[in-house]
Amino acid sequence: MPSDEEKAPTEFEMRSCWLIAEADGRCVNTASVSAPNDSVSAPNLPGMWPHRPSGQLLLHAGMLQRCVLHPNSLRRYVWALLGMLYLVWDVFVIPLQICELDGDSASYLSVTVAVMLYWCLDIVVQSLTGFLTSDGCVEMRPAMTARRYLRSWFGTDVLILVSDLVVFLGLDMRLLESAYATRAGASSLKMIRLARLVRLLRLMRLQQLRDLSDNLVNSYFSQSVLLCLRVCQWFFSIMVLNHFVACAWFGIAKYSSSETTWIRSALAGEVDEGSKWHSYVLALHWSLTQFGPSTQNIGPTNTQERMFACAVVFVGLGVFSVIISGITSAVNQLRLVNMETVVEESNMRDFMTSRGLTATLYGSIASFFKNAYSKVDGRILEGDVKVFSQLPISLCMQMHEELYMPKLCTNAAFGMFYQQHHELLCRICHTAMSEHPVLAGHDVFLPTTEATHAYYSTSESLVYDHSAPAHPKGLNDFSMERRRRSISRRCEVLATDSWLAEMALWCKWMHRGHLQAKATTHVFGLDCREVEAIVIRADRGTIFGMRIFAILLVAEIERMELMGEVLNDLPVELDVSPGRLPAGPGG
Repeated sequence: MPSDEEKAPTEFEMRSCWLIAEADGRCVNTASVSAPNDSVSAPNLPGMWPHRPSGQLLLHAGMLQRCVLHPNSLRRYVWALLGMLYLVWDVFVIPLQICELDGDSASYLSVTVAVMLYWCLDIVVQSLTGFLTSDGCVEMRPAMTARRYLRSWFGTDVLILVSDLVVFLGLDMRLLESAYATRAGASSLKMIRLARLVRLLRLMRLQQLRDLSDNLVNSYFSQSVLLCLRVCQWFFSIMVLNHFVACAWFGIAKYSSSETTWIRSALAGEVDEGSKWHSYVLALHWSLTQFGPSTQNIGPTNTQERMFACAVVFVGLGVFSVIISGITSAVNQLRLVNMETVVEESNMRDFMTSRGLTATLYGSIASFFKNAYSKVDGRILEGDVKVFSQLPISLCMQMHEELYMPKLCTNAAFGMFYQQHHELLCRICHTAMSEHPVLAGHDVFLPTTEATHAYYSTSESLVYDHSAPAHPKGLNDFSMERRRRSISRRCEVLATDSWLAEMALWCKWMHRGHLQAKATTHVFGLDCREVEAIVIRADRGTIFGMRIFAILLVAEIERMELMGEVLNDLPVELDVSPGRLPAGPGG
């Protein structure tokens, strides 16, 4: 006579995509697959890429391939950032060296050698750095990257490097000064030191590094942060320009043959001519006053200084206007980023004022707007970017893979089958996964409703409340105590990187609790019906292991409920490993 457990009908109807039909060559049930077997390595899905997709890596099989850097890799960004720091060093130090404001030049020799070595190695790095082609692919073959570099920046980089080497040997190592010291006067030596201006050719590399810095900033910062960085960039430009003008103003007085200079003038106040630092600060103050409405007690005292001052004033008129307009434009764009929230708040205020609603109600709605609704607009969703709808499908799939695959693989089942079914998971990321904003206090799902999505939480802003379930079937004394412990924990805050209602992926599932957001957040949803449609279209033989996993999982859930376990939407910790999965139909 059958037992009570055998009489009890199951409440978990498996999704049709995981069922094994007669057409597969054999029928499989949970009893026939419970014995452990070796895991099967399924082939990739055929026909995934009908042509070369956008974003594909073009590689070579040689030994040199491992040395090629991806154009957007972290190592490439770190190397470019080091080059930017060296260029900033050159921008500030080279003018000081030309005007002999650097003090003991020997102290800068080690840094100069390091900079020279960096730019020597940079030629090799540039020739082994990949690039994006016109069709969106990433060219990583060493021969192609070297050919592209030879046709673009190679000649310029070699010219800059050779000029640096000449200046280093002639001035930093003092070979030219020692050779001409006995035959040239002081004025000739000063002209020789002006050869350090050649090092300013390094600034041509700013254009080369600009695209890399833009990609780096755009990858890690929001639009508001980008606009703030743009304002800071304008202020940095002002500082660099005034540094150059101050050094030039000091150099004119130092190299002038006139007996009266602004340094020796009584208008400069009490100045120690031997104090280079004091003289530089006075020159910087004079430079700043030429670009803004401020005063100072320093003025030109000879013809050379007056001509230079006129040129600075003339240039300052244009530069000051450009800088002010640039800063104003960046600030206006920063305001436009939050303009939608400002307009919504204004419309809400006008509506409630015109309808004569109470101040209490207005305060409640305004509080919700400031604490919940207005904070959602700070995160841009994929649907808000119109250009994404025009992307090639292959490039869009690559974007979705980078967005969703790390989250999808945190699920135990999909992470287990990542290697065998990578292309199937890429299709799931492209079609079935999406991101949704959830306002504070809003419900994600309610109990006893059909589960159509599995949810992935990225923060601790979601609270799950599971009510007492119905009396389970086959309840015994052992499971009663475990049931009491489960019911006692009614309300739980979801941990970061956790899944909810994942059983809906494998069978028809009714929500067993209530999920609500205690703060404005975003959740990632996995559409179970889309997953079912994708799996149905796939080759059923290649996903044999996943189907057996689904059967084992659903059978285990049924057994747990028959034993009196209290089931809910929280993640279920089960020991269903690949070792328990049988080989495919052909294995």
